[in-house]
Amino acid sequence: MTTKTFSTNATSLHQNSTGSDVKLTVDEWNDAVAGILVPLTVILVLYLVVGCFGNLSVIYVYWCQIRTPNNERFFIPILALVDMISCAVCAGSGVYANMHPLKFESDIGCKLVAFLGVLFATLSADLLVIIAVDRFLKICFPFGTQMTLYWKRVSLMAMCIVSTFIALPALFVYGSVPVVNPVYNLTGWRCVNVVQNGRRPVWELFYKALLFDYVMLRFIVLTIMYVRIGKVICKHFKRHANRGQCARASQCVSSSSTQLNNEVSAVYGNKGSSFGFLEKYCCKKRSLNRAASEFDSVRKGRDSVHAHRTDRKGLRLTFVFMLITGIYILTFGPKVVLMTFETMNERFWTTMTSGELVGFRFLYTLFIVNNVVNPFIYGFLDDYFRKELGKLCVLPHNR
Repeated sequence: MTTKTFSTNATSLHQNSTGSDVKLTVDEWNDAVAGILVPLTVILVLYLVVGCFGNLSVIYVYWCQIRTPNNERFFIPILALVDMISCAVCAGSGVYANMHPLKFESDIGCKLVAFLGVLFATLSADLLVIIAVDRFLKICFPFGTQMTLYWKRVSLMAMCIVSTFIALPALFVYGSVPVVNPVYNLTGWRCVNVVQNGRRPVWELFYKALLFDYVMLRFIVLTIMYVRIGKVICKHFKRHANRGQCARASQCVSSSSTQLNNEVSAVYGNKGSSFGFLEKYCCKKRSLNRAASEFDSVRKGRDSVHAHRTDRKGLRLTFVFMLITGIYILTFGPKVVLMTFETMNERFWTTMTSGELVGFRFLYTLFIVNNVVNPFIYGFLDDYFRKELGKLCVLPHNR
């Protein structure tokens, strides 16, 4: 049996042979492109396995292992559930698309995958906005109206409705589209944006513009809220440091006063009545300082209670959500840029070298990292989760 060798040039999806005189089938054409995408397929499989297992462990710990509900961590298992489904849909469909880059013939399957991908990616991102609002109210306005359990549930319902409406047009925008190889007169099928009469419909461009604006608005809102939160936290730490310095200075003054009194007593004994004014003066000054401190505490009651409420655990949990949001922005940004390019140029994916194809496809699917890394962030920064997960790992060993 003769073995055919394929090369990839600037038209990697249209021409994959060393010469036009070599016969090529659709299966061989598909396998050649799939071979180019093997490194990316391996990465997606890794996303799929690690992401599903990690998020499943978060769901089990917070919904099964922890008996008492915690209002602070209400959104964590829900975010893990959405991330797990998003990871399964996006990474799983990505693996299938890489293995069948030119044989994605199911139009219904393509539309369903596109709808679910947009839906759960939007749910995951919108949930980060709701979490940011909750942390913003707790940190920046601790005495104002807070998100109660009722309003958290209402916000989740509203999020599902909005995300569904955002994802519905994907059923019409995406589909199984024929890709023609003019050299070998072959036709493959790819799951991409639908083109009518060689051009994109105006409503499709409008939908892509709406998605772009929605994502950018989300980026702006998240950035503004967490910048405000960061400023409040910095003020909290500065105030805490200043109080520590004042406490140390007060202790030093008190120690010096005690030492001075001891030295006076050692020299003059009980007959040192001429130094009685010193003791009276110190007592009066301590009383005045105590009264001034109490007055200052009343005057700055809001700051005192605020510092008490922004405790260490609450701040650490806020850092967790800040890090998760930062990773989301960094990993979703490249996809937004590439979606803009593919909308402006319908031949964007078919006019690349093999290296460009792998690199851009990697950036296009980089947003899945946001759904994968969250359990590891909880493990490193949330002592509560790490402690409960440790119990879960130890229990089977002790049986």
